[in-house]
Amino acid sequence: MDRETGAITVVRKKEVVEEVENDENQISLTEAKAMDDKYEIGDFVEYPLESMDFGRMAAQKARSIIIQNIKEGERDAIYERFACKEHDIVNGVVQRFVDNTIYISLDEKTETRLKENEQVKSEHYKVGDHIKLYVVEVKKPEKKENGEVESRILPNTLRTRMQQKYQKTTNAFLQYPVKGFKGDVNSDFYEFLSMGIVPYLLGSAMFMGLFNLLKDLNPKSQKLANINGNKMALGVVLYGLFKTLSNDLVTRPVYWGTGVDIELPIEHVYYPLPKEAGEAANIVPQIQQRKVYDSREFFRKDLIQKDIGVEYYDKIAKKIGLGEDLNDSVTETTPIIQSIISTTKTAKSLSSYAWAGVGVGLAVQNSWTNFFDAISNRKRHIAKPGEGFGTKMASRMKNAGENFVNISKTFGKSFGQAFKSLWTGDPGKSGFMKHAGKAWLLFTAALTVGSTANVIYKARHMGKLANKDIMDKSKESTVI
Repeated sequence: MDRETGAITVVRKKEVVEEVENDENQISLTEAKAMDDKYEIGDFVEYPLESMDFGRMAAQKARSIIIQNIKEGERDAIYERFACKEHDIVNGVVQRFVDNTIYISLDEKTETRLKENEQVKSEHYKVGDHIKLYVVEVKKPEKKENGEVESRILPNTLRTRMQQKYQKTTNAFLQYPVKGFKGDVNSDFYEFLSMGIVPYLLGSAMFMGLFNLLKDLNPKSQKLANINGNKMALGVVLYGLFKTLSNDLVTRPVYWGTGVDIELPIEHVYYPLPKEAGEAANIVPQIQQRKVYDSREFFRKDLIQKDIGVEYYDKIAKKIGLGEDLNDSVTETTPIIQSIISTTKTAKSLSSYAWAGVGVGLAVQNSWTNFFDAISNRKRHIAKPGEGFGTKMASRMKNAGENFVNISKTFGKSFGQAFKSLWTGDPGKSGFMKHAGKAWLLFTAALTVGSTANVIYKARHMGKLANKDIMDKSKESTVI
């Protein structure tokens, strides 16, 4: 196999002998000499064989075996390098935090984790700290099943979530539709669902385009079209921001109340299948950023136990009232975790759309005039004859800084005025229409608090029921 391209060449070897006894693996010296004079008794002659057209499943299995063997070789090499350091002290650098587990880099290729119960309680670490570690044990890596890919849990930070959104959005426009139209064997249902953002953004762009077209067709309505077009663009932005950022209003309290982080991200690693029979296998891994709890029934228990440990389930059991020191906290918490996944996703969906409505409601207020004017009247550089490149760039950078400060201040002030206007209502209106904005804000807040509280209450109620001895053992009972 060519290590760079993955191309496979199949050959048959035959031993050169004086007298042939087995045609399958032997060749006479006379025949070998006829092919090349260099052959002598005991040499081997290689016959290239025509590669078979392997089916998709066979190609997938062969590729998986090869990749897995390479990975196992790398793990064995790491084991050999650190086996001699057992019961010794090594240096490391703190890389990231996942829940209460610290991930530490030992060298360019090796990373280890320090669980909560292995840490010194009085010591506090931050990313980039150089620390010393005592190696308790170095275990030889277990052989994994063929085809298993290596994924890992990522820290649940705003940066990670923004990376997920960026990757999901760009792929939904540039990569997933092309794969779908071509009938790519590597397309999956996750990619299909990710493309749901495409009609939302394209539809929003279409409406903004219509407003601009109206402005060009009818000069008398230019001012109104400008205002409505700007409000439409702002509404799209605020809709997306409020819908995304409001998720934390549900998921964070649920995590604090139950220990289940529904937004826990993972870096999913996979190896693409050959697109056609006979095509060279792709041994370059592809990465998708997903979440541990994307699936209710098949959430990634393997990654939780590998990257965080069983103590993750122990903490959940304690928070929901299931008890401490359970014999099998993974099994006992699983049905309750599945319930938390379902109810949290429902609460998050309802709440996020309600908050997205608040964002649109803020965008349609008449308080954004100064903000739109600040954007339209921003300072621009006017080139002067004989002006040098350095002077030009300095002027542009100065204008950019002043524009940023001015637009940011104007946005903050306009946002505050818009919120106040939405709460107090239009002075020119009365009755329900005057208080519609206030009613929607109160409804959204109540929906968020109520649905979140329901998730936590239901989880703890299930935990207490599971922990409670319902049957009165002092009374006679019959098992049916």
